[in-house]
Amino acid sequence: MAKNVPNPLRGQLHARIIQDVLDDIPGTKAGGFWKAIKSLTSLDYVNGLLVSSPDWARCVHFVPDAHLVDEEARTLVVYEAVHSHDISARKFAQMVDFAWALDEDYWSLILVRCDAFSRSMFAPRDVSIVAQLEKTADARSYRVPQWQKYTMEYVDQFFGRLAA
Repeated sequence: MAKNVPNPLRGQLHARIIQDVLDDIPGTKAGGFWKAIKSLTSLDYVNGLLVSSPDWARCVHFVPDAHLVDEEARTLVVYEAVHSHDISARKFAQMVDFAWALDEDYWSLILVRCDAFSRSMFAPRDVSIVAQLEKTADARSYRVPQWQKYTMEYVDQFFGRLAA
């Protein structure tokens, strides 16, 4: 039986992807995501939930590889480096749930999925809407099957077709 031997290159690749994001996007930080959330005075609803509903806080608690807070645009951008495995359906569901709470404060959450070759953007709240309209997701759950197909480009085209 073969032994699983840790591959140090995996960690190096992950670190390089994150460092590339930090180098490319001014203001992006690795670590301190929830501290940054709690410091935003315009997040009354979200910060109220974090205090009054510890069960909800545990349910939505995810740790991004890096993040950017754009107070002017009222947008949180989370960056996830992927190389040996993708963002789990559970973690994406946590982002969807959190994005809906942010919406109550008129803020948005954007996910940028980064691999060694590209970056793809997703708006988790909008992904959940489109998936429900396409009848691929259950309205009683924040989980979105095959969420990777719902890039911002896909979602924008979907809403464009609805408006036409």
